[in-house]
Amino acid sequence: MSESQTVSWRNADYFDDVIAADLKMAVNDFKIAGLHISTAVPKSAGFVSVVHRVLLQVKFGGLNSGKQVSYIIKEKSDPGEGGEVVAEKISTYLKETEFYSTILPVFEKFWENESLKFGPRMLKTTTAPFKIIVMEDLKSSGFQAKKCDVGLLLPDCEKVLEKLAKFHAASVLYYERKGSYSEQFKTGPLSERLTKPFEIYYTPLFDSFLQILEELKYHPKVLESLQPLKGRVFATTCNLFRFDPLKFNVLNHGDLRIASIHIREYDKLFLNYQTSFYGTPSFDLLYFLTMSASFSTRIDKFDHLIDHYYMHLKAALQKLGTKTGIPTQRQLRDDITAHGFLMCLKSIETLAISLRMPKLEIDMKLLRSTGPDGNEFRRNLYANVQFEKTLERFVMFMWKKDFLSVS
Repeated sequence: MSESQTVSWRNADYFDDVIAADLKMAVNDFKIAGLHISTAVPKSAGFVSVVHRVLLQVKFGGLNSGKQVSYIIKEKSDPGEGGEVVAEKISTYLKETEFYSTILPVFEKFWENESLKFGPRMLKTTTAPFKIIVMEDLKSSGFQAKKCDVGLLLPDCEKVLEKLAKFHAASVLYYERKGSYSEQFKTGPLSERLTKPFEIYYTPLFDSFLQILEELKYHPKVLESLQPLKGRVFATTCNLFRFDPLKFNVLNHGDLRIASIHIREYDKLFLNYQTSFYGTPSFDLLYFLTMSASFSTRIDKFDHLIDHYYMHLKAALQKLGTKTGIPTQRQLRDDITAHGFLMCLKSIETLAISLRMPKLEIDMKLLRSTGPDGNEFRRNLYANVQFEKTLERFVMFMWKKDFLSVS
C-alpha cells in the first residue's frame, strides 16, 4: 500500500515494512497476528505530539513460533491541543524526521569507537494523510523514563550533562563538515514566529507572578527589574536568544526535560528532538536545569553542574578534533548569565505546578485565562506556604546570578 493510499496507521498492514526493517526479514517470512495500541506518554506531556505504544504479535515461518514486538508512534497533536501552532510555525515534523534520518546517524558515527547512542532509531515516517513517526521502543532495550516528581538529583544530572556535552561536540563537528544545518533548525522554541500565541500564554502567568512578589514585599530593585517586562516577557526572552554567529554555537536538543530522557543504568538517551535548533548551548543548559533538576540541585549545585558540563564539552571537542575555537569557562558562564532570564520564564509555570497543593488540578485553560476565574486559579496555584518559601530562595538565587537584569 503506497503512502497516498494509506488511510490509517491503526492496522496491522501499516507495520509490515516496519517489522521487516527492524527484524531484517522479508515481509513474506512473518505474519502480524495481533495489534494493541496504548498511550505511551500522557497527552499533556506531549505538547506538539501525541505518543502511542503499539504492541504487535508476530508469527514466523510455519506460524507456530512467534514473538511480541513494540514500537513508539509520534503523531501530530490535534488542533486545539496547543501543539498545532508550534508544529506549523517551527516545522516540528520535518525537523524531527530529518534529525533521526540524517543527523543522528552521523553524530553516532563520530562516536562509534565508544558505541555511543543519542536516541532511538526511526523506522518509518508518513506525511499524508497524517503525519507520524515510527520509532524503536527504548523500553524493549531496558531504558525507562524516570518517574520523579521532584526532579533529578546530582548524579543523574551529571550523567545527562556528560551525554549532552558529547552531543553538542558532535553537532560542532557536523557543522564543520556539512557547512550548516538545514533551514528548519534556525528556529526553536523561542522563535519570534511564536511570539503572539506564547505572549498570550505567558502574560497572565507573569502578571500573577509579579503580584505575588509585590504582596510578599520583595525588594524594590527586584520588582523594578521585572515590571518593564509585563506584556512582553516572551518577546524579551526570544530577543535574548537571537542567533549570534560570532559566538560558540551548537545544535540544541531544545526540550531536555525528564520526559525526554530515558535511563538504563548509567546510560542516558534523549528523545523528542522536534524543537531542536542551532544556537547557544546556554539554552539546553538552563532549560535542563530548570525543567529537570531537583530544586536543591538546581540551586546548590548550579555552578558545579555548569563546570561539569564544560569539562566534558572541552574533552569531547578535543577528542573529536574539531577546529572551532573552544570557549573558555568564563565565556560559557558569561553566556549563561546573559541568557539566564530563561530560568525565570520557565519557572513561573513549572515551579508553581510542581509545588501546588495536592487538591489543585491543573487546568491549562484557567492557567492562561485573563478572566476572574483565571486570576483566582493562579492565586490558588501560587498562594501556598511551600511555594512562597521556595520562591524566596529561588528569586534571590536568580537576582544574585544577575538573571533578572534584562535589558
